[in-house]
Amino acid sequence: MCDVDDNCTDTTACNFDSDSNGVCQYLDACGICGGLGTDVDEDGLCEGAEGVDNCADTLACNFMDLTADSCLYLDLCGICGGDPASDTDGDGLCDEDDLCTDTEACNFMNPFAMECLFFDTCGVCG
Repeated sequence: MCDVDDNCTDTTACNFDSDSNGVCQYLDACGICGGLGTDVDEDGLCEGAEGVDNCADTLACNFMDLTADSCLYLDLCGICGGDPASDTDGDGLCDEDDLCTDTEACNFMNPFAMECLFFDTCGVCG
């Protein structure tokens, strides 16, 4: 009569030499033997039921942050998670650097404007 070995025989398996009906299991990205967790964005945090990765979007400015509660993105001024309305007049300049935010001004789209200028009665800006 033959002895049938019901243990996993793969030394790289996390259940090596255990009674497993010959089925070997391996650590998932979460470190769980036989688990299904993955690390899609390769930031070292596990996504999935066992996971702790709350931001798996590689385009987010905080996707590698181990304490992230959610994904954050750069605002127009380059601030991670900053106010998306930091360019209220839509001229491509952050309000903090923009010296003319009046959309009625004839030079509000000029990034070098030192002040807001308006059309005079002859139609000349400033």
